[in-house]
This record gives sequence, C-alpha cells and structure tokens, in this order.
Amino acid sequence: MANRIPAANRQRPRAHEEFAQLHEAGQDLGDFYPIGHIFAAFPHREAALAARQALIDDGWREADCRYFDDQAVRAGSQRGLEKATLLSSIGATLKMVELHRDLAAKGCHFLLIHAPSDELSDLAMATLRRGPISLAQRYQRFTIETLAQNDPLTGRQK
Repeated sequence: MANRIPAANRQRPRAHEEFAQLHEAGQDLGDFYPIGHIFAAFPHREAALAARQALIDDGWREADCRYFDDQAVRAGSQRGLEKATLLSSIGATLKMVELHRDLAAKGCHFLLIHAPSDELSDLAMATLRRGPISLAQRYQRFTIETLAQNDPLTGRQK
C-alpha cells in the first residue's frame, strides 16, 4: 500500500513518546491526556499487534503507534486512579482511565496512535477497522471523542 502519511508528520517527536516514558518509568497514566492521539483497545494481543503492523504498513512510524499490553495499562491506570489530582477529576478523564483499566482487566491490549488532524484520524481509523477493535478514543484539546466502541472480548459490534 502506498505511504499515505505526510512526510512532515512522520518526522516530528510525539507527545505519546512522553506517555511511553511515563509508563516505562512506572508512573501512573491518570494525569496524562494525549492530545492529538487515538488510544485504542483490542480484544487480545494479536489483534493489537496486527493493527500496529497495518498502521506501519500504511506509513505510520513505529514510534507513532506504541503498543501497551493489558498488564501495563491496568497497573498504570490503577496508579492513576489512586493518585488522581483535582485537574484529572474535572471532566471525563478519570472515567476514561477507569474504562481503560476495566478493558485491560478483561484482557484488552492497547495502541497509542499519533493522529493530530481529522485526516490522519480518519486514515488511522480506516486501518483499525479492518480488524477487531474494542474501543478507540481520540483525545482533542477539550474533548475525548469515541470513534469506535464494540464488544470488548471480540472487538465486533455489539
């Protein structure tokens, strides 16, 4: 498949790299709000890794579609809920962290995908919808938009 991702978008460092560094340092995931990213859950490891490979095949950099397993998201989300600040309690952020924790407890695996524009979000979702996807949420400056929400165990529509 032709590389559909603009070259300029493939070159810049990404906020999700900070997210990954927080996770790798054992930090909680509750206060991090990855603006310009899609956080997607998949019913199992193989589905998440297949989706990641499909994104890479479509032109995303490996660093722009980071994989997180169920244990990492569950532990990081739980730490985030336990250490939640006033800022994270405003709006839907903590509800999303609870949802991510609950999906991870059911065995879901995750991708964090850099998609800062409508065009890139649409391209990413077209790729992700080729396989099973339990949940996809796009983080924008003031909103979290649900792009897909399916059965968490199968990734298919309920």
